[in-house]
Amino acid sequence: MKKLKKKILISRNNRYQNTLWDLRKIQEYYKYKFLLLKKNYLKKKDPEILAVKDASNNFITYNLLEKLYFKKLSKKDIKLIKIFYKKYSSNLVLKKKYNQKFKKVSKLNAEIGTYIYLGFLTMKLKLNNILKLNIILKINDHIFLNEHKLKNDKKFLFSNLLALEINLLKKVLAK
Repeated sequence: MKKLKKKILISRNNRYQNTLWDLRKIQEYYKYKFLLLKKNYLKKKDPEILAVKDASNNFITYNLLEKLYFKKLSKKDIKLIKIFYKKYSSNLVLKKKYNQKFKKVSKLNAEIGTYIYLGFLTMKLKLNNILKLNIILKINDHIFLNEHKLKNDKKFLFSNLLALEINLLKKVLAK
């Protein structure tokens, strides 16, 4: 397990450039992901857990993406999601606060739940399946490395994101 996390960390630090895993490592990685799926996360949904808790107007990344996740999206919302998608794709991290021009205000990284919401919201963008799979793989790696920070109410969403990754992988491999 520690070797696997170290391998992922090395890949992330190299920004996934020239990353090539052997089949055994990939099988080990997906074996662990299936164990996470089976564990206890794919139980029934709890509406109180999935309810929006913070309705403030602060431009905090977590609050914004959480609000977008629970509402019907407009064209303006899609543009916001695309901006965060591009920020994460290039930097592999989101910051806690941004100003109105999407320049970082805080040096602190966003809460781990932010990435889960970003993963689901990027599925609403008009991207091909390979780009969607690419971002989901990166997000799941990030969450996997910081799994100890994941709150219990987000584990269900993380397991759904893992299932989404597997479905996208099947679609891409089927072509």
